[in-house]
Amino acid sequence: MTIKIHLSLLFATGLLMLPLAAMDSATELQKNLATLDSTHRAIQEHKTAIHKALSATQNLEDAEESVSPHLGKLSDTLTVATQSLQLPQDKAQLDELLNSMAEFYLFEDITPETYRANIATFFAKLEEFLQNVKITLQEKIAQIAPPAQEQKPQSLQQAKQQAIKNKIANIRSNFNKLKGQLEGIANMPAFLWQQDTVGASRNQTLTSFRINVLNRLSEVAVDETDQETLQSIRENELSCLYHPADDPFNRRRGDVKRLFDALDSFIDTLERKAAQ
Repeated sequence: MTIKIHLSLLFATGLLMLPLAAMDSATELQKNLATLDSTHRAIQEHKTAIHKALSATQNLEDAEESVSPHLGKLSDTLTVATQSLQLPQDKAQLDELLNSMAEFYLFEDITPETYRANIATFFAKLEEFLQNVKITLQEKIAQIAPPAQEQKPQSLQQAKQQAIKNKIANIRSNFNKLKGQLEGIANMPAFLWQQDTVGASRNQTLTSFRINVLNRLSEVAVDETDQETLQSIRENELSCLYHPADDPFNRRRGDVKRLFDALDSFIDTLERKAAQ
């Protein structure tokens, strides 16, 4: 049994031949940023189409005809975005993402649920990669854009602060989107926790929470007090979200509320510091 995932197209189109020369024009970087924004929107459309195609059948062989064209379009979309990637670390991370797609060829002894989970994980990593590249571009634009003569010397620092504000705002948005799913996980009884279909969705949500919220918070929590607060939140996260809800429902609900309140308060604190 085989499904043409178009992995060969991704390699053949030159994604691994990324331009490494640094650009010295803020205008060019702005164009790259616009390209990545467009790419991000297109990836969302491809992801929706692929998930819809996979949900329409329980047989992976039947999904081949509908999934493969969307994956081909995804490779075209990523090809257009290659000119916007300029840093060696971006190339290395994209190499890793592309290599991870090799698992899509392993169809023996794999359930449709696991295959869907693998696709979802790939898209989560791809979107996180693009988001990080966009933030890096925003910061580089702030660094190299020459201030106009009438601007004050602190304008560059203000631009850096705005980049941090944008990052924190993105973290809050990610957190708000995941709250409902995380509450469901926290209150999941043991008999549901052990089901494979539920487990795949749960693990995807928890991975997204760690990557897009907790790991990103560690990037903006720079002083010792903030790091200690974040470490406490991580410890509470483990107790609330990473085992079945064997304790009374109301007690677990209270634990989760305290975890979410602590995160909201911490993000508020980071926003105030960024505004100073």
